[in-house]
Amino acid sequence: MKTIDVKDFLRWVFRDELPKGAASELAIKNMVRGWDAVSRQGELMTETIDDGRPINSFGVVSIVGGYVQQAPHEDALICHDAIGEMDRASVEWTADWNPLAEYGDLAGLQFEVASRVRERLFVRTGDGSILKGGFASLLRRWAILGAAPDWVIDEAPRLEYVRNARASAPAWFVLVRVPNATGVDWEVEADGWDQRGKRPKKGAYRKQHLVPDPILACEARAEYELWTNALRMLVETLNGKLTEHRLTMDVCERPWIDGADAAKRPRVLASLIDGESYWQPVLKPARGKDRSK
Repeated sequence: MKTIDVKDFLRWVFRDELPKGAASELAIKNMVRGWDAVSRQGELMTETIDDGRPINSFGVVSIVGGYVQQAPHEDALICHDAIGEMDRASVEWTADWNPLAEYGDLAGLQFEVASRVRERLFVRTGDGSILKGGFASLLRRWAILGAAPDWVIDEAPRLEYVRNARASAPAWFVLVRVPNATGVDWEVEADGWDQRGKRPKKGAYRKQHLVPDPILACEARAEYELWTNALRMLVETLNGKLTEHRLTMDVCERPWIDGADAAKRPRVLASLIDGESYWQPVLKPARGKDRSK
């Protein structure tokens, strides 16, 4: 029994073993180039990448040629099946998840960014949130790349007031009621600066935002946490089922807070719904309050 880190194991699975799986014979005989690879997907009844090489049933580029004499390793097939089951995982998103916790209080805007991340990464369902693209795609992508989601923020976000059109001073806003055809007034945001009086209108307010916008970095941090949760889930699922491998894991779930040497506590919950076992990766921040209400 070989002991191996789960990241190295996945690289071996997706780079060395699963490419041995054959694509359809028709696709191999009709390998195409350029735009033809897209236009002929329906004809070949298989997916192709942009240079026309066929993708096999395992979702990776197939090794074509007579030198491949054996099928993928049994452990690679077991791993592939387990990852396929993970696509049904539902994510329990906590309202106080804070992707910018190390920067302190940001006037609650860190939770507004977190809400935008959720809309970009997930599809909401009655049982929770489903990751767009699925966990199988997430694990396969980073295994093939031999890397991890880049969670580092190059420039710390800072609070600034939203400025007016000329960017010469902070802008002022005011809420006004506008009637509509239904008879119910709409409340809309309008210019809160009195040009004649050269002062803010009654009830006017200013707004702050984060500069630069950290949405992409926070999205990468959410993906990093999901990736580490998926790795941990895979280790717990596969150990005891593989024929020649025992998996270990040494990944910090939240290195921007915990640091590389922090204790790696599992944050994956197993649940049973309608008699069918599934997993819930749970995003739980170190601190923060629910500002969504």
